[in-house]
This record gives sequence, structure tokens and C-alpha cells, in this order.
Amino acid sequence: TIVMLSPTLSWFESYNPPYDNIASALRWSIRRALIYPYLRNFDFVARKLVNDVAMILTAGKRVVLRCLLQIQKTLDSSEFHYLFNKLYISPYISWIQMINDEDLASFASQVEKCVLDGDCTLTKS
Repeated sequence: TIVMLSPTLSWFESYNPPYDNIASALRWSIRRALIYPYLRNFDFVARKLVNDVAMILTAGKRVVLRCLLQIQKTLDSSEFHYLFNKLYISPYISWIQMINDEDLASFASQVEKCVLDGDCTLTKS
């Protein structure tokens, strides 16, 4: 499920800052979370999931690192997905340890502002 919900892990999507912003990346994640898994509750995905992401980022480097280590452990136990650890998760783990706390806090505040403004959520139609 982790690989299916992640555009980067499922089909090597990369985001370019001038063209892709936080709100659009979160919207794409919400859409993927509504399409693929067995749990397709709009209110859960659009609100709870995005709020959880904002809370994890706001909590700091240790919490983000702990989440990445859990993902790494999960993918290591998979017969086919262990390669994603070498390609993506291990470099993310190294990167999160080297990033400044101020940079992560700034990004977390941008995500939180996006969530509070409602820019990143989809509207029910």
C-alpha cells in the first residue's frame, strides 16, 4: 500500500518546485489515496490524512526519521519492494538527518498553512 500511494515509489514521479507546489502535491496524494486502497472515505482522506502529515512534519526531524525508518522496515520485508529502500528511502533517511531544523520547520509551517487555508483539499462534488 505504501508503494501504491506514493507517486515517487509507484512510477518515479519527481516534483519541480517552480511548477509544483505544496497544495498540488497534497491534492495529488489525496486523489491517489481515494483511488487505490480499500478505504475510500473522502472525509478521512481529505482531512485526517493531510492533518497527520502536517503534524508529523511539525513534530520535527526525529518523528519524520522514525516514520522513514518504519517505511524502510516494511519495504525490507517485501520480496520486490526492497529496492525502493536503496533508491529512495535510504537517501531520504540520510537527507533528513542533515537538514536544518529551521528548514524543516519552515516547510512544516507551509504545509500547515496550506491545510488551514483549505488549499490542498479537494471539494466534494
